[in-house]
Amino acid sequence: MSYTRQRGEYLISCDRALLDFEEVCRLLKNTGWGKESSVDRVAQAAKYSLPFGLHRHGDASLELIGYGRAMSDFVTLAYLMDIYVAPTYRGQGLGLWLMEVIMDHPELRAVEGWMLETRDAHGLYAKVGFVPVRDPAWLMSCSRLGVRRTATE
Repeated sequence: MSYTRQRGEYLISCDRALLDFEEVCRLLKNTGWGKESSVDRVAQAAKYSLPFGLHRHGDASLELIGYGRAMSDFVTLAYLMDIYVAPTYRGQGLGLWLMEVIMDHPELRAVEGWMLETRDAHGLYAKVGFVPVRDPAWLMSCSRLGVRRTATE
């Protein structure tokens, strides 16, 4: 399903044909969490997610200026990842718009629960309904950092 929203010179789309994963990787390398990303890992992660590119119309092409993706069963849970807007374009409401467009995607509208991790964007996510986990004791995680090295060797 093609899903695109436009606002002035900006476009958000989940059309994979518009995503250059070298550019996505370049963007994510500017983050704390994506510094070690490779193009192959970013493309594979998008393959198993619903990716959204935030683009600005240039003279003759689209410039990728943001990205985000949702992993979901499309019923009970959606997990947001890699939400990012390039620093030059921040302060214009584009991050909030990206979140609204993702959460309004026809396949995600009925999802009951949403989760994400953030270190510093709590205010942005609160604007679309996110709150801190009430009882973090019920959440668990398992880090398998060694998997990254062995899976790509």
